Amino acid sequence: AFWLREGGVHGGDDVEAGLRGQASGWHWLLAAGYRDDDADDRWSYAQPAVANPAFPASEEFASANTLRGPSGRLGLGRDLGSAQFDVRARYLDLDRRLQGGGTRSGFDVARYATVTSAAASGDARTWLGDADATAELSDDWALIGDLHWRDHREQLGLQQVDITTYPTLATVTTVSTARTQHTADRVLDGGLAIEWRAQD
Repeated sequence: AFWLREGGVHGGDDVEAGLRGQASGWHWLLAAGYRDDDADDRWSYAQPAVANPAFPASEEFASANTLRGPSGRLGLGRDLGSAQFDVRARYLDLDRRLQGGGTRSGFDVARYATVTSAAASGDARTWLGDADATAELSDDWALIGDLHWRDHREQLGLQQVDITTYPTLATVTTVSTARTQHTADRVLDGGLAIEWRAQD
């Protein structure tokens, strides 16, 4: 059987198409998809400056984020009568882009205003795997096992420039920041249990 599914939340879209079927006691699934997420954030505040309440302190920032890329899923299972098992895997290869900027004003040694601009880009790759199996030991007892695996790796590079002006001091400072963040998350867990089923 073939299916095509489309949906999304918070300004994003997810599209997936795939095939599922059964043959010779096996059931299987194969699907490919694409994620297209967009998010816009804005925040601001205004209050008296902590160092000198006679001066206002304020912030106003905005950012636009995109997360796009392909994904894939597969599944395979079989019912052998006294035993059943299922194996599933999913892969996501996503590209992240961020643009942001804003202004900040306040008072420390003097009144100041800072203009910030930032851009970031990176990618995230995730493997997800699940397996579960059940073996009927008797009419009353069953052995149940499951295994879960996740491997997530992400890299994000940030470029940011802050330009601060002190009007009364006739001073302008520029701070440039370049940073690359690497994230790796690998988890493997599972369980094994014996189940007793009461018979009437």
